[in-house]
Amino acid sequence: MRSEIVPPVTNELTGRVEAPHTHRVVERVERHIKAFIGTSIACGIARYYYARLSTVPAVTIEDSAEKLHLDAAVGALAAGAVFGVPEDLDEVKTKRAKTKGLADALTPTMTRIAYVITSAEVRAASLRSAAILFADAVATTDLGRSVAFSLMALESILLERSNTDTILARLREAVAYRLGRSPEERADLRKQVGRLYDYRSSFVHTGQVSVPVAEQRAGLELVRIALKREINDL
Repeated sequence: MRSEIVPPVTNELTGRVEAPHTHRVVERVERHIKAFIGTSIACGIARYYYARLSTVPAVTIEDSAEKLHLDAAVGALAAGAVFGVPEDLDEVKTKRAKTKGLADALTPTMTRIAYVITSAEVRAASLRSAAILFADAVATTDLGRSVAFSLMALESILLERSNTDTILARLREAVAYRLGRSPEERADLRKQVGRLYDYRSSFVHTGQVSVPVAEQRAGLELVRIALKREINDL
């Protein structure tokens, strides 16, 4: 993000979430927070900084004094998100921001994010699931868990559901051809996905694995790029 962006003075998020039953409100709110922050980070309008909470956040139900507590990890995710101007704002949007305002320039991006978060369409649901997994991968301090969530997010973004094909082989090719721009890049991406999958398998089977920070961050970057491209193509 740009250097002039400063953290917000409050971690309060406002909005309206409809749920059929009171006991589903917390779950719905948590998923919406993750989906919004995951898509926002992917699209470059937010970054996440680890936030330690002293109080557990809560949901206030409309026309009721009752407060329902959120998972502390979700609260930390919301508290640690800092929104600002994307670093890769293109020339057209930059000119539009100067003449009509930043909100107008970012309207197409926000419209796509809103679609992913709220639409019942199959593609939107897949990207929403990926955004939630991406948010989990970004926020967790467990590197093995982060890699596992990242690969699950990539599967949600790039693969169709299948009970027959090998997931690793399909994921390698999907990542290589969606993100690679040359034969060399595609070969490197196949190797990277293979390494990440090895870490993921070790984590799944043992509950712990030693993952280099560079590999974990590279996995997050793969998800961010893939999710951003799919959202931009909507």
